[in-house]
Amino acid sequence: MSARKRAGQIALAVALFTLSVTPAIAAPRASTGVIALEVQGTDGLPVEGASVKVSELKGRQYKPVAEVLSNAEGEVELAVKAGSYELTIDAPDADTAVLYTQVQRQESTSLEVTLQSYGGVAGTLADAETGDPIVGAIAEFYLQDTDGSWSDTPTFTVTATDGTYSTGPIPAGSYRVRGTASGYAPRYFDGVGLGSPTVVVNRGDEITGVDISLTRLAESGRISGRVVSGASETPLASAYVLIYKQNSDGSWPATTPGWGTTFHAVQTGPAGTYETGDLPFGNYKVRFFTVHTGSQWWEYVATVDLATVLTIDTAEQRLDGIDGWFGKP
Repeated sequence: MSARKRAGQIALAVALFTLSVTPAIAAPRASTGVIALEVQGTDGLPVEGASVKVSELKGRQYKPVAEVLSNAEGEVELAVKAGSYELTIDAPDADTAVLYTQVQRQESTSLEVTLQSYGGVAGTLADAETGDPIVGAIAEFYLQDTDGSWSDTPTFTVTATDGTYSTGPIPAGSYRVRGTASGYAPRYFDGVGLGSPTVVVNRGDEITGVDISLTRLAESGRISGRVVSGASETPLASAYVLIYKQNSDGSWPATTPGWGTTFHAVQTGPAGTYETGDLPFGNYKVRFFTVHTGSQWWEYVATVDLATVLTIDTAEQRLDGIDGWFGKP
């Protein structure tokens, strides 16, 4: 075989090797260096099978040169020519990360990246006495911070008609889970079924069985009304009605970010009407929300400071006519 033919075959082999998907590449040659990357999730675990797309800066643009996968320890080692590189790291149930680095000849460039990771939790909120599902109950998730404290602002989800809930993707970490519902005493998940009251969510987890039984309060009442829009008072179906309860010290819970800390939530029916579950004695403010119309407080005001206080202080009390009216003329 001629020297020219052998050189052509070697060049082709190098080109194919550079574009291949592989978890590791051998030590650099004289004109190359090594990118050594470690990928982990926010749960602290290595991410196996993360896709690392490597692009080299050529002129003013980054051009793809390789795509590699992390090994079981979340590691990638890749030999590349000396130059400037962009690394795009993707993994299931995690956010994408982008890194930039400079590679020197015959040197190893060590990089670490932590991907924001996500998992999910599901369970049921039910009446402790009857076992009946509680519709419109709220499951709150308090994330533990790195210093061991618990977040003051929970992630929350509302139970369906069968009393079940599912968070969808939430950040990986350790959570305390609290169930609340109008007419019931709030209660934290006690660990039955999981062996611990702290629910640990790792990347890709779908944890089930986080069930909470709530005890009904004897002294309670209800709020009802409708939500409409415009001069013709068009009923707004599936509008959210958010109930905020005054704290024992006279303060009100946070109403931001998002919905803040609601005590109870319910959606309107096809005719735009709603009725809460049982609400314990106390003072309340009512907020109405739809994706298209935004937010409004009872008596057609825009802020919580202007909202009228509703008081429930009689057993089986019914406060009707607590309406939301967007675009009221």
